[in-house]
Amino acid sequence: MIQWQIEIHDDGIALTAIRYRQAKSHCLELIGLDLNANLQKEAPVDTGRLAGSFNNLRKISDDQYVTSSNAEYAEAVQEGRKPGHAPPFKPIARWAKRHGLPAGAVWRKIWQKGIEPNPFVDRAIDAVEPRIAEYWKIAMRDLVL
Repeated sequence: MIQWQIEIHDDGIALTAIRYRQAKSHCLELIGLDLNANLQKEAPVDTGRLAGSFNNLRKISDDQYVTSSNAEYAEAVQEGRKPGHAPPFKPIARWAKRHGLPAGAVWRKIWQKGIEPNPFVDRAIDAVEPRIAEYWKIAMRDLVL
């Protein structure tokens, strides 16, 4: 399973502790929702399963939200696969069948040559980072309203 975690640590901002935690939690939720949307947008699409697996933002605490993918191949897509390590055959066979290719040949090529990384998670995070300050402002505004 591949998983990402978002945290904000207190820096002594002069708000009451409860109101600050509320604003921080709301900010993290906004960041997490944006991250999930960008993960869905950036994930490569064959059947749509990988992109669709990022719709599970969970609040762990006021300081932590977690999103993850239950697609067993998410990490291999993100990180790539080095040559010389036998990949699992069944998922490759399903993919090859959908594309009308011989499963054994595809499996062998991945084993011998590996797979280039597709850093879709990095692209999704890069898309969210410039908006973090905006989300903090929204969270603070919503706290006041």
